[in-house]
Amino acid sequence: MLKVRTATTGALHGVLQQIFGIDGVTGTRTVVVLEAAVDRPFDVGAGSVEPG
Repeated sequence: MLKVRTATTGALHGVLQQIFGIDGVTGTRTVVVLEAAVDRPFDVGAGSVEPG
């Protein structure tokens, strides 16, 4: 999971283009959040669940 904050949709588009430039990346899923009530840090190692 990758959390990205950009100032504009154009900047987000640029980040997505860079991600697609990485070998092995075949797709992405993007969620746009306009406002967050609470912004907590994300611990990559805690409670990770593989899709199945």
